[in-house]
Amino acid sequence: VMTWLIITLAVMSIYLFVFQATMAQTLGMRVLKLRVIDVYGEPPSFLRAGARTAGYLAALGTLFLGFLWIGFDAEKRGLHDWIAGTYVIRAT
Repeated sequence: VMTWLIITLAVMSIYLFVFQATMAQTLGMRVLKLRVIDVYGEPPSFLRAGARTAGYLAALGTLFLGFLWIGFDAEKRGLHDWIAGTYVIRAT
């Protein structure tokens, strides 16, 4: 069970990092017409994409409170967005 969890987290992290660092959106975000930007309105750098991916793991580690936070935040940013300095916007 622990091996499965580690493999799942590794694959998920690689997927999130690669797509956010190269396209500024995952496949699901593309379908929903969303994309990630940094505080300057640019696609996230590799460093920000890495920080955002680590932020997902931190949000999971807080028993999903990092994701629940989105519903109460005025800017609709989760823990991963605050850690990386990113925003999710509607793609045009």
